[in-house]
Amino acid sequence: AQGKTYSPQAEAALPDFGDQGELETVVETSPGEADGAAVEIKRAAQRLAHGEISSADLEAVRGPKLAELARQAQTTAYWLAAISTSSRAPTSLNDALDAREIYSAITLEEVRKAAADWLSREPWVVIATPRTAPRLPPRPIAAGPQATGG
Repeated sequence: AQGKTYSPQAEAALPDFGDQGELETVVETSPGEADGAAVEIKRAAQRLAHGEISSADLEAVRGPKLAELARQAQTTAYWLAAISTSSRAPTSLNDALDAREIYSAITLEEVRKAAADWLSREPWVVIATPRTAPRLPPRPIAAGPQATGG
């Protein structure tokens, strides 16, 4: 909505060799806008599920991801994480080595198929809003000789 600010985030956890995963979307907004934001997220997911994804959309996401991977590949932490998980996840080192190539090779058709597979299902929706603390009545202020102990 005009004049409103939002802080959207999306994250996916799709393990190798599995048929289940998690796609999470989080939007920080005012409590009064939370239900409307949830409706809009569901509408966006349905548009994606119905194939409304263009080459420009794919490249708008791919470009920053490839840049981030290039930056990460220059850090010790990136390689340490790949090596340290390789005993539990044998593909993790190869995934780290090949990440840019893998992301570069993803086709629009693959993205549309994944969107149809994953976003056609009914989502779980959780809305968390802050509780309003109850207002306590003001405490009377003592005045006069009894207030000073005199």
